[in-house]
Amino acid sequence: MKYSKYLPSRVGNVKWNMVVPVVISLIFLMILWQQLVRRSSPDSSLLMRSIPQSYYVPTVARDLRFPPARSRAFRCSDAQRVGQAATWRALLDSQEVSVNCADSVYLGFVREFLQEQAPVLINVGANKGYGIMQWLIAFDGSFGFSLKDAYTMYESRFKGQPRLCGVCQDCEEVPRSLSLLSHSGVNSTATLIRKPVIYAFEPAVNNSLVLKALKDMIQYPSVEIIRAAASNVTGKMYFTNCAAGQETCRLVAGAGKGTTVIDATTIDRFLQTRNIQKVDILKIDAEGYDPLVLQGAQSALALHKIRVLEFEYHEIEQWGAWRRGSSSLEEVTAWLDDLGYDCYLESAMNKVTKTGATLQFDLVRLTGCWDSRLEIRKWSNVACVLREELEMSMMFFKASRWLDLYI
Repeated sequence: MKYSKYLPSRVGNVKWNMVVPVVISLIFLMILWQQLVRRSSPDSSLLMRSIPQSYYVPTVARDLRFPPARSRAFRCSDAQRVGQAATWRALLDSQEVSVNCADSVYLGFVREFLQEQAPVLINVGANKGYGIMQWLIAFDGSFGFSLKDAYTMYESRFKGQPRLCGVCQDCEEVPRSLSLLSHSGVNSTATLIRKPVIYAFEPAVNNSLVLKALKDMIQYPSVEIIRAAASNVTGKMYFTNCAAGQETCRLVAGAGKGTTVIDATTIDRFLQTRNIQKVDILKIDAEGYDPLVLQGAQSALALHKIRVLEFEYHEIEQWGAWRRGSSSLEEVTAWLDDLGYDCYLESAMNKVTKTGATLQFDLVRLTGCWDSRLEIRKWSNVACVLREELEMSMMFFKASRWLDLYI
């Protein structure tokens, strides 16, 4: 060593030729430890990825992009992938299958999975509250009100307002999945008395009044109505005014006639503020802005705080983040796959029997089985389940009976 003559041959009783290998070994171990910690933690890019300022304004949501998937779970064979897409899409095009008012078959799965546990449920875009009522009927065997009771009250309180029953005739009956528990293969726990905790987000002024009237009627302490929008940012936003019961109120880029300033938050911020560690169902109906709400929940999703996720998917040309050139179903489900979620498109098959027309509800698997024919851009709903919840994940998988034809 050129400068070795300036170094002492010993440090105390330790020779330099003994110290150097030890130091190098310690540095190597520190680097190895950092790599192991990084791999065992959620990808920081998923948690901390910055969102461009342009995303804050709904009118430029076309720029929104989701990162590509990396992790992998179950993967269809080519025969399964092509067969499911071709068969199901042909039935959809011939109107033998519908997607616009499909039953939330997963409710039965969640109920059986939780057993006696009281669920924590979040409804983004609660509208008239029929989703809240369905949850209370599903999870609390002692709940004494029906969907018809809510509709009768609405008719009395909000006379002359259109569509108080809902676009899908939500006031008519409880989803069949709650009574039939189709595909679950387990005993019903419908009579168990749970007390679900429900947080319902609704930014529309008149629909907030509808929800307040519903809460006054049912007197259910653990139902909380939150007059705010959920998005990918916190702050103030502009929202259109609409009549009580209307389902097309939406975010707009700026102030104008018939708009109101509302509060906006993210699901991540809300969960942090309330110290909520687990959400059993996050249901999103944001009139085309569902991808923004998903981005605002990415930390909760990455940390697996959400067991089941449902969001609306469609293409309304006038607005929204699902428009052509904006977010695609393929991108969003690939992103959720990377976070550990398996996603399914909810559908209903029109099946005629001797006693009349009935509906058979099924799930079309998207994760690991993607085909371009599934990018239908029609008004529909997608349900996703946390993959690590093996029992419930298998219930979803068994309900995807389109794959059975090609196994």
